[in-house]
Amino acid sequence: MASALIACCHARQGSPPAPPVGLTAIGKAAMVNLSWAGSVGATSYELFRSEDGGVNYSQIHSSPGTSWTDMGVGYNTTYYYEVTASNAYGVSAPSQPVRVSTTGTTANLTATRLGTWISLSWPSHGPLTVYSASSPSGPWTSVKVFALAGQYTGWAD
Repeated sequence: MASALIACCHARQGSPPAPPVGLTAIGKAAMVNLSWAGSVGATSYELFRSEDGGVNYSQIHSSPGTSWTDMGVGYNTTYYYEVTASNAYGVSAPSQPVRVSTTGTTANLTATRLGTWISLSWPSHGPLTVYSASSPSGPWTSVKVFALAGQYTGWAD
């Protein structure tokens, strides 16, 4: 009976997984493709994004997979990412951060003249800034910023 008690009380407790390695980020127009190597013993991964130079991170995704596409980003913007691994025993330290910049401009922008107005419409992904000029050579002036992805799909002024 005493040997069973000793075996019970000295059983090895598990530990959190090691931090994920090999985090890569590929920036495209209003999206970032992310992937990383799995950590032994991990049952889930938490992905974090920073929009302020890597100072403050917010969790944006959690899953058992080792890749994900972040569609909640803007065009021509720099982001920082980290990933942690977790299991029943806890959460790892963050991976090494990666820096990535998105590219592009809004595709499929349509401008329609409505009398003295111009109506703009575009796909509902990514933030958009509308510029105005009296000639193609400028000067160009920012007239409206749509900050939230998918907030608007059209505007008239």
